[in-house]
Amino acid sequence: MQWRRRRRRRGREDCALCGPRPLTESGAGCVVRIAHVGACDEDGCRLRELGLYEGAEVEVLWQGDPIVLCIRGTRFAVSRRCARLVTGVRAA
Repeated sequence: MQWRRRRRRRGREDCALCGPRPLTESGAGCVVRIAHVGACDEDGCRLRELGLYEGAEVEVLWQGDPIVLCIRGTRFAVSRRCARLVTGVRAA
């Protein structure tokens, strides 16, 4: 009997976010609703200006450094340092 290796599909299965978690912990393909932007300095202001504010829905397109996000149909690259300060929950 041959055992087949199950392929791990990337995408929505990887984004099992129960509560607010940093964007760095969500998988590629996840749609996340922003719960909190923790940066209070100019980085936080810039992220909010780009559309990364509380309640916004964001799709994580690629994990790495930088993290690539889709915000309102536009792709943005955010450093992991800044993405660590942004928490979100999986959008339904």
